[in-house]
Amino acid sequence: MTTITSTATKGSEAGRTKQVRMEFARDSGILAYAAGDVISAAGAAAALEFQGCGRSGLIHGAAIIMEETDTANLEVLLFDSEPTNFNDSDVLALVNADIDKLIGRLTFADSAKALIGSGINHYVASLDTQGENGIRFASAGNSKSLYGLLVTRSVYTPVASAKFHIHLNIEAD
Repeated sequence: MTTITSTATKGSEAGRTKQVRMEFARDSGILAYAAGDVISAAGAAAALEFQGCGRSGLIHGAAIIMEETDTANLEVLLFDSEPTNFNDSDVLALVNADIDKLIGRLTFADSAKALIGSGINHYVASLDTQGENGIRFASAGNSKSLYGLLVTRSVYTPVASAKFHIHLNIEAD
C-alpha cells in the first residue's frame, strides 16, 4: 500500500519552496534484489507519486529515510507522468515511451548515508542535474504530480516490511 503524507509549503523570495513527501512499505517478505531491480510497495505495480509539485519548478534537494540499517545504493528516476513498464523486483527496462517522460535521476549512495536513531538510515541525494542548480520539471497536464521509480544499484535485501520515506525539496510555481 502506498501512503502519501502531507506536503508542507512555505514562501521564499524566488517562489514557493515545498517539501513533497511520500512513503511506502514493502511487504513482509525479505526478497533479495539484484542490481538494477525496481523496489516498490507491497503488492503494487504503481510508480511512486509525488503530489502537489506544481505545474513547473526545480528540484534542488532530496532525501530517503529507510527504517532499517542495511547498506543500499539507490536511485530514484523521476518522470513528468507515470511510467508503465516495471514491476517490483524486476530489472528496470524502460520502453521508449517511458524514456520520453524521464526528467532526471536522484542518486542515493551508501557513502552519503547517516544513521539516525536506532535502525534508521538517512540518505541525501546527489542530483544528476539538467539545470544549473537542480532538476527542472514541467508536470504533464494538470496533474501537478511527479512520479518516480526506486531502483537499487547494488545487491540489496530489505528487512521484512521495510518502510521508505522519500522527500523532494522543490521550488514550484
